[in-house]
Amino acid sequence: ADSVDLLPTVPADWLGQPLEVHDLPTRHGRLSFAIRWHGDRPALLWDLVAQGAPEIADSGVSPKQVTLRCSGLDPAWSTTERRGEALLAAPEVVAPLETADGQLTESSESEPQAASGAGSRAGAETPDPLAPGESFS
Repeated sequence: ADSVDLLPTVPADWLGQPLEVHDLPTRHGRLSFAIRWHGDRPALLWDLVAQGAPEIADSGVSPKQVTLRCSGLDPAWSTTERRGEALLAAPEVVAPLETADGQLTESSESEPQAASGAGSRAGAETPDPLAPGESFS
């Protein structure tokens, strides 16, 4: 299956900051997405408008199934929905730790949290995607 990774990597200084991308051309159509933050958890909103005839674009049905991912924020999340929103898991935070000899090393810290939103992840809920004509911004 074809896939698009919206944010394969995310610089640490982007965490907690809103982000919007509009009408990004892809081989699957125009992709728009936004990140909003709810505490330490990112909310992802997306809309992939199919290429081709207007009736295909308006129907929201892709001529080919596309898997969307956002591995830079939540490697476990993916969806085949063309439009929707999801509350992703809190991204891992890399924090320096002091070793016994006083050296600093990096360690990943994250608290497991229940995830909700469209897409697949163990225990995830799937809300209704945005209604036709609604905007994610």
